Amino acid sequence: MSEFESTPESAEETQLRARLLASPEAVLAEEFTRHNARFRRLVAFRLEPMAASRVDPDDVLQEAWLAAQQRLSSFYTTEGMTFFVWLRLIVLQTIIDVHRRHLGAKMR
Repeated sequence: MSEFESTPESAEETQLRARLLASPEAVLAEEFTRHNARFRRLVAFRLEPMAASRVDPDDVLQEAWLAAQQRLSSFYTTEGMTFFVWLRLIVLQTIIDVHRRHLGAKMR
């Protein structure tokens, strides 16, 4: 199997998807809280120092949580990606948005 072929979902991930369909906001909050320390380290590592001086990591994570909440329906159509990886992608995209807003403002 090549690295780009999707692997079958684990039983845990299948169960998580079923729980998401039943109670999306509760499961999103639970999973985001469960991985909060990892996401916090990711933000601390990836956030440019200039942006970090203007934005608190908690604000970035809150913005990412809101973005995940708004885009949750897109996860249901995503295949071959775990919920954690999908959430991490949202956090990374949020960091990019923060950089655009704060570093772009510096260049003006």
